[in-house]
Amino acid sequence: MVALLGPFRITRPCVTEIWYNIRSGKDKAYTVRRGGLRSVQEKERLVRGPHREDTRSGADRVRDFLRPRRFGKSLLTSILEAYYDLQYADRFDEFFAGTDIGADPTEERGSYLVLRFDFASVAKEADKVQSDFDYKAALQCDTFARRYRDVITGELADRILSAPDSGKKLAQIYLGLKGTGHKLYVIIDEYDNFTNTILAESGEKAYNELCHGDGFFKQFFTELKSATTGTEAPVSRLFITGVSPVTMDDVTSGFNIGTNISLWPQFTDLTGFRHDDIRAMAQYYAATATVPSPCTASCSCSMAATAC
Repeated sequence: MVALLGPFRITRPCVTEIWYNIRSGKDKAYTVRRGGLRSVQEKERLVRGPHREDTRSGADRVRDFLRPRRFGKSLLTSILEAYYDLQYADRFDEFFAGTDIGADPTEERGSYLVLRFDFASVAKEADKVQSDFDYKAALQCDTFARRYRDVITGELADRILSAPDSGKKLAQIYLGLKGTGHKLYVIIDEYDNFTNTILAESGEKAYNELCHGDGFFKQFFTELKSATTGTEAPVSRLFITGVSPVTMDDVTSGFNIGTNISLWPQFTDLTGFRHDDIRAMAQYYAATATVPSPCTASCSCSMAATAC
């Protein structure tokens, strides 16, 4: 669903115009829709799918979804945010008109407060990761407080903003929303982006300090778990994306409530391309593609004197 094609036109020096283009790097739902782009698949399982079992069997609403990088996970989380966020409720048609999920919305669309984390930009150096993680997570909490100030009351927003670190800000959010009737949807994108790099480049010892024992990352998920359980728990839904199950396995003693849907057959094409999509693109290029001429000395392309 998330990988995108045209039709739209791009122009590069010395290259004929291409109408079928893999739309890489677009990870915001509103950008995709405003750009007039069509998705490879606009299936109802995009929204209904990750939580279909919830509505039918009352199963937990905590989902892990793993795919390689550049598969469209960030765009998927953006679409979930646009669908569920109460701040976007009056823009539903703008985002979803003409799609299957737009034609058959669920009762919960546009009814959640959304707290979204993106860990892709957290520092990958072992000596900087904890402070940078705290800084980035605190920024997201502050954004949440300002965004929903009129909904959660100014008093709670001020308590969140004045809390000294991300852990205390999260505690204010969780405790402040408990029993209020507000539903909180937590979305974590690229949960293991920095941990994978630290394991590969800084070694197992540095990695274990994050994810084992009293490691701050393990404690983050332990606290998150506490907000999903119990009477009137503030976190109603949780959706996590990443690349590998390794980190989740290592924090699992603190966070053992998630269901990994990555290998469920009904979600194999939740992101990326299907066989028929690849086949259609291959046939298109086989019939229309031409080999570009070598650049001239006056070409502005950086690959002058070679095919670009």
